[in-house]
Amino acid sequence: MAPIGGWNQSNLHENAIVRSVSALPFLVLSVWALISLNSLSVTPYLESVVLSGKLRFGTISTPILTKFLDIKFVDDFWRSNTIGYAPSTLGADPVSWFQNFSFLVDYSLMYSIWLLESARKSNEYSPVRFPAVFGLAAQVFGIGIIAPLYFFLYFINAPFTYSTVPRMRNIHPQFSRAIFLTLSLFSYLPVFLMFLGPAPSIRHRWTWAWQMFPLWVAVAQWIRTRMFASTPGDERSGTQQGDDKGSVIGATISVFAAISAGVWMYLLFNSPYSLNTMFLPQNAVGYIPLMRKYFQISHLATFGSALMWLVYLFAELKGADLVPQSWILILSMGCLTTICFGPGTTLAAGWYWREEVLKRGGSFENEERAGDENGRGRYKKMARQSLDELCFGGATGRFKLL
Repeated sequence: MAPIGGWNQSNLHENAIVRSVSALPFLVLSVWALISLNSLSVTPYLESVVLSGKLRFGTISTPILTKFLDIKFVDDFWRSNTIGYAPSTLGADPVSWFQNFSFLVDYSLMYSIWLLESARKSNEYSPVRFPAVFGLAAQVFGIGIIAPLYFFLYFINAPFTYSTVPRMRNIHPQFSRAIFLTLSLFSYLPVFLMFLGPAPSIRHRWTWAWQMFPLWVAVAQWIRTRMFASTPGDERSGTQQGDDKGSVIGATISVFAAISAGVWMYLLFNSPYSLNTMFLPQNAVGYIPLMRKYFQISHLATFGSALMWLVYLFAELKGADLVPQSWILILSMGCLTTICFGPGTTLAAGWYWREEVLKRGGSFENEERAGDENGRGRYKKMARQSLDELCFGGATGRFKLL
């Protein structure tokens, strides 16, 4: 994406100040989460559990790991985090077990979208280019605080003009192809074993394994992207390759959305608790109730900001007359999907719908207009297209190496 200075600032919809002001609700959510989470004062409880050396909840008891990576300062740093998840993962708080299981599965899906957006050409100069930074910050400071900041930065750094340009909308094909396996191994598998492992010690160990998943995913993506890039290219046309890329992205998002929907429906049909009890924070005193409230606040802030981000994106689509459906229909579909299949599925469906709309609505005229607005003449544009074909279309092009 072009730097902010390259935007068409005469267009109010692309003006950096206007976009920043209109995105302030994301910051409000982040600040609300920051204040609410810090007011819980869970640190003394976590420290006391660490000193005891054991996780004890009624009949549930398992020793706290003293080593995981066998790097003392790293293990010491993450130990309190793993203990914070214990009431939900070990089943000591059944309410939190249902809520947090659904939350972390949906978070994994949301992270897959962050990964895809990081590989989009238009986000090349945007902070969202580095999802591992946001992911690790979320693990340290709380996803409820970081997710709204991510969506705020995304919106102010992504003028709609570039979303309609096919070249700028392009997502790194090798990177997107690797996402399913890496995220399945380093996020989905640990999350499922955290909540469904056959023994408390196993669940506790997999909670440790999940803590640094953004780093493991980043390393795995780096390796697998270069493995794909080193394979011989084929002779298919650009259109065929684009269709293949779209099908890979669609399949990845669809499978992850199906997992989220399945977990949500399991929650609806098997939980004896109401949705209000599971997802709305209530007054809490003590370690277990405070941790439940902590994750409820994080859940609301994270997916409140994610779904609000979708609304912002669809507002731009409607402003460009790319979506004929009324707001009543769009919001009704979103609410119904969220109630029936969960917020993660709604996020995936909305994001992929937008991708399909932009794919159909993008045109050569849009690209030519965007190039002219940046001062490029006809011959410079033709030269750029030739360079793009060399870099992005070839088997050994630099785009495939990211």
